[in-house]
Formats: sequence, C-alpha cells, structure tokens
Amino acid sequence: APSGLYDYSTSELMKDQLSLERRKRSHIDAPLMFGHVVLPGCISFYKKDGRTYAVGEGRWLLPNPKASWCCRNVSLDQDVIAPSKTQVLIIRILKGEVGLVMEQGVEKLLDVGSHVYNSGTVSLVGKKQYANDQYFSHGRYHYLRVPRGKLAKVWAEVVKDGVRSLVPRLLGQGEHYIDSNMFKYEYGLVDESDPYIHHGSVHIIRVAKGSVAKAMHNTKPRLLGMGDHIVESTQFEFIGTESIISNLCIVHETITILRVPLGKIALAWKDNEPVFIDEPGLYEFDSPDFEFVEYKNADERLIQLGAKKIVLVHTGSVGVTYDGGILKILPNGRHIINSSNHIFHSFLSTQEKSLRLVTLSENEKFARKSTIGRGSGAPIGLSSTAIEKCDLTVCE
Repeated sequence: APSGLYDYSTSELMKDQLSLERRKRSHIDAPLMFGHVVLPGCISFYKKDGRTYAVGEGRWLLPNPKASWCCRNVSLDQDVIAPSKTQVLIIRILKGEVGLVMEQGVEKLLDVGSHVYNSGTVSLVGKKQYANDQYFSHGRYHYLRVPRGKLAKVWAEVVKDGVRSLVPRLLGQGEHYIDSNMFKYEYGLVDESDPYIHHGSVHIIRVAKGSVAKAMHNTKPRLLGMGDHIVESTQFEFIGTESIISNLCIVHETITILRVPLGKIALAWKDNEPVFIDEPGLYEFDSPDFEFVEYKNADERLIQLGAKKIVLVHTGSVGVTYDGGILKILPNGRHIINSSNHIFHSFLSTQEKSLRLVTLSENEKFARKSTIGRGSGAPIGLSSTAIEKCDLTVCE
C-alpha cells in the first residue's frame, strides 16, 4: 500500500471480520448456464434475513432459499447508488469535493473515495465542490475560502476561564476549516485595502501619510497618526480622517493641532485669555480651555482679539490710541497692546500736503459774492464789507 494509507490486510481484527462476513454470504459461483450474470462495470444486490449483500462481475447462484435478488446490474458509473427497498448507500466523492452525510443524526464529512454504508442509519445531505462554493457548512463543520486582498467577517468561539463566548474576527486570505457549533459567517467580504474596516468590536484604521484619523476611545478623543491601527474595543468610535497638509487647523473635541506657516498669525483663546501665535511651526493643545479663532496675515496693520492688539505703524504715519482715556500717539513700528483700557482709534499720516489755490475770474468773483451776500455760506465772524474786499480763492 502507498505510504500514508492503512493496509487492512495487516490487521488481525479486519481479517477476522472479513472471514465472518464470508461465512454469512449466500452466493456462489454458478455452474454452466445457471445463475445470474453481473455485467462488467455493474453490481447486483440480493437480500437474506433482512440484510443486503452485493456481488460484482461474474455468474452467481443463490442456493439458499432465503436469498433473493433485489436489484440487478446497477452501473458503478454513478456518484450515488441507493437501490430501492434496501438500506445500501454507496457514495463516490471525487477530487475537489466533499460529501455531507448524517449518521444517526450526527453530521459527518466524506473525503475523496468511495464510501459504502449498509446500516440504514446514514443519509446523504449533498456534495459540495471547493472550487464553486466559497462557503458552506454542515452542522458544526464550516468551510470558508477567502480570496486574495479580502477579509471575511466571522464570529468565532472563544473559551476564557471556562466560559464560551462569540467574538468578532477577521479572516485573511486562504482556506479555513472550522469545527464549531457557534461559528457564524456574515457573508461579508471587505477589501483589505479599505481605510476603515469595522466588525463588531474590531476596528482596523489605515491612516495614509500626511493625514490623521479622528476617533473616540473610552469617551476620550484620540488622533491616530500614519500607519495601521487595530483596536478591539466596544468603546471605540471612528469619526473620520483629515489631511494635515491642506488643513492648517485640525480640531477634534478638546484636541487642537495648529500649523502656523511663515507670514501668518494664529488667534486663539486659552484660559479665557487671547493668545497670538506668530512663530512658524506645529502646535498641539489638548484642553477644553483652548479655542482657535482664525488666522491673520502678519503684515496686517491692526490685529485684534479681545483686549490684545497688534498695531503696525508704517513710516510716515502714527497710530492714535487712548489709554484709559488719555491720548497716546504710537510711532512707526510694531506695538503689542494687552490692556482692555488701551483703545486703538485710527492711523494718521504725518506726511506734508500741498494745496493748489486757484484765483477766480471777475465774473466768478461777482457770482460768488452775490451768493455769499444772500447769506448762503458766509463765513462766521466776517462782515459783508470784508467779504466784498477779499480776493476769493478755491482749493483745487
């Protein structure tokens, strides 16, 4: 016999069993033209004392009056042979198949080969092909084939401290054989490359480079960096992902991440106090007392949040402010004001201005004098005589 196969001829128990069965049989080689002929590739059955016997190719005679033929010349080229009025069941399982049978109410699987039953307690449920069936089950036995690049969502039995429970699991590519009454397959395959995979309490988050993932774990906010993260918890909730390249500010509950580029100033509240962040870099805060407001360009002349101000006075102008009601002039430069009583008013230019005066003609003077003489637009404190003697001019 080939290596790995059991040789029945070497077993004394099997030899005794075969000898006992030979003594029970009732068929003999038929002489001359008598008896029943079993054709090549066929098998015939006869019954005696309620039991069924099979004979192969040849000419056979049943000398015992208790024996009688019940089914003749049944072709062996069949996957299932179940002669009528008998308890015989012959099942042939081809390579790549598995047989599903019930024996006395217990599920069993049949491997490749021919299986013969004559007990009457075996019934065929069906046959499955591994190539055509991705998943099938037979009682406590389960077969699952997961293709490459996929994950299967299942519920598996786990024994811990003597207690059995069902837990969610994700099975990778390959063939899986499971022997468990509690195993369940949800008929769901997901792509292994999905950024987020969720099954029960199992979470897989894949964060790409340049992004962060927002999540809540045990009622606390979490930010997950680049890479694969596997979390098994019923208190975990995935919120989403955000790009840290396109977003200068990322806010997740009490967590704030600020990226201050060159030429920008971040305005925020911290502990109810205004804060200006003007140094380029990456800043992280995890506090309920921190609140980001907005970004401002660093070259803006006035930046204000609450009581804090940045006043940028250019050359050729001054800043007009009131500190506790007292006028204060700010020279050119950058000024930081932290007092709520120090109020900025406006910018005032200190550069010289030239006014071009244009003398009116005689007709224009006469018309202007007539208008002023009627009381329209007469300067306060000047008499009509003084008005008549003045040389009217206008600013262009």
